[in-house]
Amino acid sequence: MIILALNMSCVALLFFPIQIFDNQINNTLILAINVAIATYIVTIFLARKGWVNTAATLFISLLTVSITIPTVVSGSLSIAPSFLILPILISSLCLKPWHTWLVLVGELIALAIMVVAMPENPLRSPLGYQIVFGHVLLLFTGALLSFMGSTSTRNALRNLEAARAQIEATAHELNQSNANLETLVGQRTTELASALRSMEQHAAEQTQLLREVEQQRNAIRELSMPVIPISKSTLVVPLVGVLDTTRLAQLQEEALSALQRSAARKLILDITGVPLVDTMVAQGLISVVQAAGLLGADVTLVGVRPEVAQAIVGRGIQLTTMHTAMDLQSALS
Repeated sequence: MIILALNMSCVALLFFPIQIFDNQINNTLILAINVAIATYIVTIFLARKGWVNTAATLFISLLTVSITIPTVVSGSLSIAPSFLILPILISSLCLKPWHTWLVLVGELIALAIMVVAMPENPLRSPLGYQIVFGHVLLLFTGALLSFMGSTSTRNALRNLEAARAQIEATAHELNQSNANLETLVGQRTTELASALRSMEQHAAEQTQLLREVEQQRNAIRELSMPVIPISKSTLVVPLVGVLDTTRLAQLQEEALSALQRSAARKLILDITGVPLVDTMVAQGLISVVQAAGLLGADVTLVGVRPEVAQAIVGRGIQLTTMHTAMDLQSALS
């Protein structure tokens, strides 16, 4: 609408130099040009404000009047009535499709005014009748084509608007889904971080517990296999519980360490509290005896119960390399 009004304003301004070059200044024509330019300016203002229908109606009315008046003044229907098709084309661009038929009615009225204002009625001659009929046919054909084009354009715009609305709805749903997903991810991240902290705390507690258990186990081992100095030359090691490979190795380590630290030359192993002496235990005890002998100490085995003695004899275990005693008192004496 603005572009059309600017173009028509430029066309109206072109009449001023034409009047000057022809040396025929027509005050009525100058006034009409000024009115047209002022109307086009108002049309531009209305269009920029968003009142497109009002601006288009004003523009079409001015254009129709601008075509009708010169035709009436000239008294000829040769070319000017053909320009009545312009308002119809403009209506198809700026107004709703059904407005095209209203503009057609207005243009037919303007054509009728032209015919009536002619000095001689053109309908009385075959040529004039053909001219008027040709103008009517041109206006009707232009209105029909404009209506069809405007309708197609409007339907396309409606489809685009519907597609745009659907896209906006989809985008809104997607944004909402993304927001929900971000919220869910944040919640899951917080929960996972909390669970990780709990697991780390639990792992630290388990590590501390395992450390304490290991310390207690070492303390129990030390308490379950104490090396007791009876005199400067005698050490007693009371053994309680089942002897396995680990405890036998610990026995050998503790006994040898105690013999090295002290001046004792006699080691008494009390196995009264050992429920079972098998081949492995016997071999372990023999290893202790042999290692202690290398340090210059004598080893005495105390507390061999009858069932343990029968088991040792039954398995063919030889304990000839160590001394034995019935009880601790006998070993000490």
